[in-house]
Amino acid sequence: MKKTIHIGLLSMLVSLGSVATFAQTAEQSIVFSKGTNQKTQTGKFEGYDDVQYKIYAKKGQVLKFNVKSNSNLANINIFSPDKKPGKDEAIFIGSTEGQVGEIILPSNGEYTIQVYQMRNTARQNKTVSFQLYIQILDQNTSKGAKKFDATGDLPCSLSVGQPTRQCPFGVVRQGNGTSTVTIFGQENKEYMLKFKNGKLISPSGKTQKRADLSLIELNTHERFEIPDAVIYGG
Repeated sequence: MKKTIHIGLLSMLVSLGSVATFAQTAEQSIVFSKGTNQKTQTGKFEGYDDVQYKIYAKKGQVLKFNVKSNSNLANINIFSPDKKPGKDEAIFIGSTEGQVGEIILPSNGEYTIQVYQMRNTARQNKTVSFQLYIQILDQNTSKGAKKFDATGDLPCSLSVGQPTRQCPFGVVRQGNGTSTVTIFGQENKEYMLKFKNGKLISPSGKTQKRADLSLIELNTHERFEIPDAVIYGG
């Protein structure tokens, strides 16, 4: 009888061990090449795993970031020096503030940028392939660090003959249709579209209005579809 119980317990433990999963963290340091202040990292993880990048920066510098991934699954959290994911509060939480932005750094030291996916897709053990763009700027050379009022994706076409795809964007709104929409294109090129009273004022380009959509064409081949909800909010 005792032998049977022991065998049963052993079988149960082996069974439990075979389905147990443990989140794994991959850590990497970001070091800029000489003469540069930006870098693009690519990576992959699945389920509850995450990737944590370490980067040294100084108080008052601007950390600029943009993460792209399949199905927009990747999010980022940013932790100040001596703060750790899972134990401390982040100074930037991507799940609520977006995947694109800029922040002014509060202190000198090594910051942690955590790339992860939300629980609802992590429990499905989905695989996330991502691209993380990072840039460090001195505040006097930055156009002004900001947190976007909203981020997302909008339809775009960036070259002749290119089919419409989705480009990440961030918007800062001043109200009454006055806003700045920053669109992130290929090779980290940025398009900064300024609107006043819902109309494009910079840069110069062709604008066509269709219902609640502004169709904007720049340089004859760069096209963007901007919903009124992006410009006005709501």
